[in-house]
Amino acid sequence: MGRPIRYANADNLLANCTIKDECFLWPKSSAPMPMLSPASPLVKQFGTVSVIRILFSICRYVPAGPRLVRRCSNKFCVNPYHYAESHDYLARRAKLTDPHGLLPEQEGSRHLIAPPDEALYSMRPLDPVHVKVLMDSAVLAGFDAKGIVNKRSYAPFPKPEPRYADPKKPVLVVRGKAKPASGPGGGSLDDIEESLGKTRDPRDFPPTQDQRDLDSIFSLIQHRDRLLEAGVAKSPGAEQPGN
Repeated sequence: MGRPIRYANADNLLANCTIKDECFLWPKSSAPMPMLSPASPLVKQFGTVSVIRILFSICRYVPAGPRLVRRCSNKFCVNPYHYAESHDYLARRAKLTDPHGLLPEQEGSRHLIAPPDEALYSMRPLDPVHVKVLMDSAVLAGFDAKGIVNKRSYAPFPKPEPRYADPKKPVLVVRGKAKPASGPGGGSLDDIEESLGKTRDPRDFPPTQDQRDLDSIFSLIQHRDRLLEAGVAKSPGAEQPGN
């Protein structure tokens, strides 16, 4: 007895694939595309070594064009619903009563490019897993398979979650020690002059000095200037800083 036929129908071909993201991925090889041996019975029946064209003819309809356009991004995908004929052939099919039927130029060569319809029906997939993936692909793809392109190109990006300020945390924190208020704006003019007289010039501080000390001195100077502008007089005998 001879060796049993490995590929006789669509289920045999799809069972040789790995399913990923609704793609039936044919095992990669040195061949430029998924193809069968020239000695395969399916090749003799369909007149082509292309696994894609054979599955397209079985699961969808007998294509008229010499080339099928792949819509997904996987080079070795053989899912027939991820392929479509070129735009010109699709436009001509849209004018037919049955878009899946034969174009006029196919009628004379139908027997040379695919088995009879009864034989094609007997080759259609029956495995529930294969049927489910093909049905989902058909609904998404549409007749021209452009639904596959839209799915790949316009996949929604995750929407970032809005970030709000914590109502329990202050928005602005002022560092440094607060001085008790005893005049307009806090602290008398005499107290300010005395504090400034005990400190060095801020320019004498080394670069590593804590910035908070410098901020405190500048705050005192600014407050003193505001008091002077407001007409607050110093106590008699108060010395000027630096004298």
